[in-house]
Amino acid sequence: MKGMVFTEFLDMVEETFSIDMVDDIIDAANPKSGGAYTSVGVYDHQELVDMVMALSERTEIAPEALVKAFGQHLFKVFF
Repeated sequence: MKGMVFTEFLDMVEETFSIDMVDDIIDAANPKSGGAYTSVGVYDHQELVDMVMALSERTEIAPEALVKAFGQHLFKVFF
């Protein structure tokens, strides 16, 4: 999956919750990439899924709702 998707997801988490939440979900997901994403890189999509699940556990917001909110965020970025 393109790194832009990862960087935008983490930007959304920071804007909506906090930079500490970004650190928490990266630590919880323990991604193979180490959690250092660039917009031009390519990463395993499972890392994003794991971060969504970690965010869901911490916020008690359903993963489906988080993915929908992220889709709305991405639409604005892509537009």
